[in-house]
Amino acid sequence: SGVTLSSTSPVEGDTLSVILGSASDADGDIITYSYEWQVNGTPVSTASTLDSSDFDRGDSIIVIVTPNDGTEAGASVTSATATAQNTPPVISSVTLDNSAPTTNQSVTASVSSSDADSDSVGYTYAWTVAGTLVGETSAVLSGVTYFDKGQSIIVTVTPNDGTDNGTAVASSAAIGANTPPTAPTVSIDPTNPDD
Repeated sequence: SGVTLSSTSPVEGDTLSVILGSASDADGDIITYSYEWQVNGTPVSTASTLDSSDFDRGDSIIVIVTPNDGTEAGASVTSATATAQNTPPVISSVTLDNSAPTTNQSVTASVSSSDADSDSVGYTYAWTVAGTLVGETSAVLSGVTYFDKGQSIIVTVTPNDGTDNGTAVASSAAIGANTPPTAPTVSIDPTNPDD
């Protein structure tokens, strides 16, 4: 009486299955089912499920189910169309290259991420110093401009695969360290004193 897909918006890594409506046979025979999965109108599988190796983001997916009572096939039923969606990228880590930078140094963020659709991933950076958002949006924060001794430094990174943003991830805090004084310049005056 009907065929429904387990998801109408599958993403990479999903496996689509079929939810069958009620079925009956006037002779009381056992009913079996055959499946034809189509992606963008092309048959790709006759299994009872379809995994994401057979479809990509943007593809249209249907399944055609045909009942059989062991003697004859009944009328085929086609599901509604599912459209494969983009999977946002995922950040696995955000680290700072210096946990105790002095004010004449810079701090650089390093990011590790993955994307299920194999898209290229870009990042946006939001730096906070002592709990206040500062104007730097690159992967590098200069202590000369933005932080002083004793201040906490955190970067929050948001990934984007060209279609969607992933979940933002924050680094652990670095703490601005003391900058030692420079060595003094020593001279004797006059350089040739009289006896």
